[in-house]
Amino acid sequence: MSVWLIQAGLSRPDLILLTGGSYGGYLTLQALGKRPDLWAGGIAEAPIAGWRGLYEDTSDTMIAWAVALFGGKPGEKPEQYAASSAITYVENVRAPVVIIQGRNDTRTPPRPVEEYAERMKALNKNVEVHW
Repeated sequence: MSVWLIQAGLSRPDLILLTGGSYGGYLTLQALGKRPDLWAGGIAEAPIAGWRGLYEDTSDTMIAWAVALFGGKPGEKPEQYAASSAITYVENVRAPVVIIQGRNDTRTPPRPVEEYAERMKALNKNVEVHW
């Protein structure tokens, strides 16, 4: 949608703020890393920042969902888990990122968000996490 808005002259990449929660938060982080040229910033609420971390730290229900989604466990499908994880594309992120995350969230556990934020900070990228 944002590509069309830009191509149609209805918007500019420096004016588009991407936002979403849970899976939408995942899509926000993923889009910021995979299409960094399209966004002025992003707000991700309870995002899935890394699928391997989600698999390792989440509930049995979410583990089963991840296995069904990827067709196997992280050790069986490492390339798919990595390619689908926003943390893989942190180096590409240009826009500031705000993450709102719960410390005790079992569906989108905090450790992958901590790792994402640490990588962003190590690369001198603008990230803020609100717990």
